[in-house]
Amino acid sequence: MKTRRFLSIAIAMLLMLTAAAGADGVVYNDVGTTPVVQEGDVTLTVAMTQSADVVDYDTNWLTGYLSELLGGKVVPDVWPATDAETKLTLMVNSGNELPDVLTFGATGWATRNQYADAGALVCLDEYFAEGSEYSKLFYQRCAEVGLDPDTVLSQVRSLDGSIYAFPLYDAKLPNIYCNRAYMNQDFLDALGLTAPTTMDELTEVLKAFRDNDPNGNGIADEIPLTGMNEWNNNNNALTWLMNMFVYKDGSKYLFDRLDNTDGKLDVVYDKDGYREFLKYVNMLVDEKLLDIASFTQNISEMRATLQADVQTVGMVCGSANGFGPNIGSWQPIEQPAGLNGLKQVTYWNQNMGSGWVITRDCENVEAAVKLAMLGYDGDKMGLIFRFGEPGVDWRDAEEGEVSVFKESGIAPRLLCLNVTWATVSNKTWQNTVFPYLSGENTHIEVFDGNELYGERIHGRSVSMNMQYAPAAEYTVGTLLYTEEEQDEWNEARTTLQTYVQEATNLFCVGQMDPNSDTDWQSYLDELNNLQYKELLAVDQAAYDRMYGSAAN
Repeated sequence: MKTRRFLSIAIAMLLMLTAAAGADGVVYNDVGTTPVVQEGDVTLTVAMTQSADVVDYDTNWLTGYLSELLGGKVVPDVWPATDAETKLTLMVNSGNELPDVLTFGATGWATRNQYADAGALVCLDEYFAEGSEYSKLFYQRCAEVGLDPDTVLSQVRSLDGSIYAFPLYDAKLPNIYCNRAYMNQDFLDALGLTAPTTMDELTEVLKAFRDNDPNGNGIADEIPLTGMNEWNNNNNALTWLMNMFVYKDGSKYLFDRLDNTDGKLDVVYDKDGYREFLKYVNMLVDEKLLDIASFTQNISEMRATLQADVQTVGMVCGSANGFGPNIGSWQPIEQPAGLNGLKQVTYWNQNMGSGWVITRDCENVEAAVKLAMLGYDGDKMGLIFRFGEPGVDWRDAEEGEVSVFKESGIAPRLLCLNVTWATVSNKTWQNTVFPYLSGENTHIEVFDGNELYGERIHGRSVSMNMQYAPAAEYTVGTLLYTEEEQDEWNEARTTLQTYVQEATNLFCVGQMDPNSDTDWQSYLDELNNLQYKELLAVDQAAYDRMYGSAAN
């Protein structure tokens, strides 16, 4: 009798176990419980582009940590960065077997549409449905950081209305206010100067750097101002200089800021203020105050100049990460007052990105989903992907500690113990592709007294300039288009953006003359030929769909 009862219990337990197994025959824990896999053998291949700063992806601490969370094996599938997306697209279109998870290519909205149309991606709609057991961490995290979940999901939906990527929102204060400028304090001290507060003072300081040998080597080798050639990069001097004339927004569109909340879009590149900006930069180039290399050099070339033994640069627009051994010479400056006293800085709207994308060839979709959903369990995964191992590379901030943004009164979140980002290490994958939703203060570090720490220098710059930026609601967020708009206008939009950037550079270096009414009118005529007002109307329609029409 006992034997029969025990046998019945064993059969019942076996049936329960079978019921708990997924479609792949693996037994999973509930979402948010680790390890993800309770019973079974699961391997997930995760494709990523190679970083020179990672020692070994297979022995990387993060690889092992994710494998522990999974309760299986996470295998990095590392692709050379050159032509990775082209090769991936060929694999998708040819039907070749894909890695289980993609962290590049399909994380971009336009490419993701193509891959979804080709049937290469797993639809995630059921996993993000409100009330689903899978989505509870996502909705909980949205509430914690003040994000509307419907808006978040609308910014990653594909043209067919479905979701194929896990939302990734990486809001960091240094990124939001990333359009920064720094001056060489050694040069200022040598010439008895102070940081400029107006555009005219800026011009005079740059001339002093050019003419008065502030590095003291008896050679006229000084570079008053330098930057780099990436149009939307915060190291581009043009993006900083522009704010003295017209508002430089954080998008590739060069929209004007929204001066009120009526939601009416406009562009800056056809305005008189934009022409005045071009005239000013043209003067800087003509008088050798702005380095001509700023229009061609990449970040490696700019860093090499900044890190030379003999300092030659007086001012740079960009990030403190490139200063190297001369970092103590560089001090952030407040945005000078520009045309008609205009004083403004860019608010770089941190648009919703995309983290992991699961492919058609993933045999353990539930494993990939539940592992990715762990990114929405608080802020821990976002910190791990950025800072490394908790308790070893970083720890939580403690009561009484102040942040690198202490002038702004912003409390710290963590203390960085070992720098693992943008340096050769074996702690992270040197990217933040894992899905998570951060708040603006998630990554704020403790100030440990080191004024030469790059994040502290960024913190000082942000603290002195953020007051001049517009509020987020006065800026333009992500714009997604319908399939018809994409098909009809995508090529035209790319052509227009390329023309505006190229014409701007030509005006700046003098191959087109911003002082010539004829050249300026030719530029405006070409904008009309490229249908820039019609494109603006398409953008307005996309804005109205996503954020509410101006009429509302």
